[in-house]
Amino acid sequence: MFSLKEIFFRPLECQPNINTLHIYRHPKTGNQQIFLFGLDGAGVVVEYIKKTNECKPYPISLQDIQADCRILSMELLPTTKYNTYPTIIYGYAKTTGLSNNDESTTYHFDRVQIVDNTISKPTMQSRALTFAPKFLKTIITKNFTTNENEVILVISGGDRLAFYSEKNERLLQDITKIIDIYLPELSHTSGNICAMDILTISDPETNQLKQRLIACGHSDGLLDLYITDVQIDGGIKTTHKTVEFDSFISSIKFFYYNQKPLEDEQPHLLVTSALEPAVVYRNITLNIFTDPVVLSGTDSQDCITSSCVCDIDLDGKNEILLGTFGRYCFICRVPIENRKTNLIDGLTFVGEIFPVCRALSLAASAYGILACDFTNDDLDEIIIATTKGLHVYQLDLSEVVKLVENRLDKKRNGNENTSNIKFLDINNEDMSLEIESADVIRLIQQYLKENNLLRTLAQLQEESSISLNTVDSIESFSSEIHNGHWDTVLQTIQSLKLPDAKLIDLYEQIVIELIELRELGAARTLLRQTDPMIILKQQQPDRYVHLEDLLTRSYFDPREAYAEGQNKEKRRQSIATALSGEVSVVPASRLLALLGQALKWQQHQGLLPPGTSIDLFRGKAQVREQEEETYPSQLSRVMNVRKFHLEKNKAHVECARFSPDGQYLVTGSFDGIIEVWNSTTGKIRKDLKYQAQEHFMIMDGAVLALCFSRDSEMLATGSQDGQIKVWKILTGQCLRKFDKVHLKGVTSLTFSKDNTQLLSTSFDHFIRIHGLKSGKTIKEFRGHASFVNNAIFTMDNHHVISASSDGSVKLWSMKTSECTATFKSFGSTDITVNSVHLLAKNVEQFVVCNRSNTVVIMNMQGQIVRSFTNGKKENGDFICCCVSPRGEWIYCCGEDMMLYCFNVQSGKLEKVLSIHEKDVIGMCHHPHQNLIATFAEDGTLKLWKS
Repeated sequence: MFSLKEIFFRPLECQPNINTLHIYRHPKTGNQQIFLFGLDGAGVVVEYIKKTNECKPYPISLQDIQADCRILSMELLPTTKYNTYPTIIYGYAKTTGLSNNDESTTYHFDRVQIVDNTISKPTMQSRALTFAPKFLKTIITKNFTTNENEVILVISGGDRLAFYSEKNERLLQDITKIIDIYLPELSHTSGNICAMDILTISDPETNQLKQRLIACGHSDGLLDLYITDVQIDGGIKTTHKTVEFDSFISSIKFFYYNQKPLEDEQPHLLVTSALEPAVVYRNITLNIFTDPVVLSGTDSQDCITSSCVCDIDLDGKNEILLGTFGRYCFICRVPIENRKTNLIDGLTFVGEIFPVCRALSLAASAYGILACDFTNDDLDEIIIATTKGLHVYQLDLSEVVKLVENRLDKKRNGNENTSNIKFLDINNEDMSLEIESADVIRLIQQYLKENNLLRTLAQLQEESSISLNTVDSIESFSSEIHNGHWDTVLQTIQSLKLPDAKLIDLYEQIVIELIELRELGAARTLLRQTDPMIILKQQQPDRYVHLEDLLTRSYFDPREAYAEGQNKEKRRQSIATALSGEVSVVPASRLLALLGQALKWQQHQGLLPPGTSIDLFRGKAQVREQEEETYPSQLSRVMNVRKFHLEKNKAHVECARFSPDGQYLVTGSFDGIIEVWNSTTGKIRKDLKYQAQEHFMIMDGAVLALCFSRDSEMLATGSQDGQIKVWKILTGQCLRKFDKVHLKGVTSLTFSKDNTQLLSTSFDHFIRIHGLKSGKTIKEFRGHASFVNNAIFTMDNHHVISASSDGSVKLWSMKTSECTATFKSFGSTDITVNSVHLLAKNVEQFVVCNRSNTVVIMNMQGQIVRSFTNGKKENGDFICCCVSPRGEWIYCCGEDMMLYCFNVQSGKLEKVLSIHEKDVIGMCHHPHQNLIATFAEDGTLKLWKS
């Protein structure tokens, strides 16, 4: 592909901070200068001297190195009427006493100029701040009202935010209170910003500001996007969207796919964070956060610290460079045109993924990465700041020559725009099977043609420049030409893309034969108004004049019409042979046939259940429509859950769940075995290859909790020893393992709406949230005094509701992890709360099941809206509960092994069923059918239907 070589290295005595690497173009020499400072204020300016072909360093210091100060952040101000030399703004912390605590530390920011590569006398006095200035950002933007450039300095730290504007050469004016005049988007943003980028889009003709994009990343993982549009009347409209990551945002970059953006090309947004792979949000102004692409593997070398976008391989398209704390720089293709599967480490995400195409080993952890034409040779150099110092890398010039030569060869061979779809195995190894993307388009064109969608076909051929060039039969096509059935031939070639020379031969022959038949009007129209004949007139005027001459004659002589040795039959034969070589025959309905073969292969591999209707678009069995909800009245099936267990007495089911699409019923047993069942037949799913071979998903201890992802593709299981595993249900593969995330058994598990986080509760009194992409615990909720039996996300995903054996229900904030409310169902602390359940019909209410004879519906303020009781004073306490999919029924199992069916609307107990002979352990409801599964200590799992 390409290789980089280090052309310069400069060590630093003290490691740099993440925000202290910058580039500046000297206004007098035009040379690029690199600035890098360590935490102690000592740094270096590096300038490339073209005459001597060397990188010359100049040591500088922002302040007295002996002073007890730490550089926290740095920013270069752009050249303006106030700044004719590089001007540095830097934030620092100063310790005034012997101790190093917060009380003895003060925070400041200062401003200095660099003249002749030395620090000049400060042009302003040091400004004191009430917070640590961990982030500085200069924003050059246009004032919406005056259309003049404004230079704004953003200072952030902790939960504080301050803004300054350049008033003159000696003063930065504090404009924090009036920031809505300059940057109204940021007037209400939180202050813990740690990354920011801005993109302004102006009208190319008037230079008037059209749109401004601002992205802010925060230390709590929140990403803010502001899109401000200038209206026709001069007003502005701002769209604000947010998305949350598992860890702090380390870098943000707006960029375009092409190094030189095309007209109306849409920008994209690169976001990196500490624990997760980098993500590109494509076409950010149109799609906002709905089209993410994960850069697979970029989280494999510790956290990503920095990023930049540049055209490193000289193809006119940008690449993404990511610096990591794990001593690697990843180089990734920009994932705009190519598409891949949305799997990363086996996990399915909303967006697609795109792999790293190159990893550059570094001498130390990367703290900053930039790209610029440092040596003035029209090639970008890569500048990387590491804990050891400053490194400058350059593309190997011998490889530049090879790259250019290869691209010229491709262009000469007409292959520049050819793209292939290559099939890779699970380890990304080449399986030597490639499909031309043009063939895929032709399959679609054939489908359009067969279904008489001719306008769509024409539009697709025009936009893709790919023609179908197929006929029903080459023999029939050739025969039509031999027999002179020109009306049929002309109709056939309308959808074909044929060489001009062969079309000219065809139309010339048709004109000659029309003249022979004395159809002079038709011949004249064809000669003067068709594209092939117009091209003939331009390129071969003598040949065209000959046809015009034949038209004017009152007779037809074959000897004058055809060249020597030619006649009508020979010309037809020659044309038929030439055109037959340009077309091909494809079996009818080729696209549908290939899709059918693919589905059969998926069934053969166990990826789709046989004998069911397939939702082709979603790639899975069709989901049946929901039935009218009613209570179960009869036993449907008793399932033998001990068949594949070695110790039959330990084989009872501890937990069970239906998948959201209704295709699977999964059980977790006391001996750690996890089984997938067909709820219709009551048998093990043998269409899953691993179960057919009697290989099962298994945990080290008893399986106490199960949950499915919303797409039914992932299964999470929690065990008695505090371990959590995430499985791919179709293959039985363990995708992610969380060891000892709890000190005691896991009591419940719940996926977040986007399937990227997992909520767990435990006997250890804690509630935790784990990131599937990062593989780490990212939030913890503390406050319960006893076992936490169950927890769920609220519908808006802003809160967590938990149920505990301490007799309380708690409401937790997802943002702060703090408990915002505590509810006691009956004003007592000794009644165990078994579980909580959301109600589909009312997002502000939920069901609370206590270890009592009463189950209640409660609102978010802790008020009991409705209660349901079985009326039994003894041996009637409820031990588990479930709610029907549409929230019309509440089902509770009691200590008496009875199932109680409550109608939510009427509040009545409608049905009581005896369900087991020993103590009931749990129950679950099918997502679409009136089907309930119950399981008990007698080792049985029973299905009940209406």
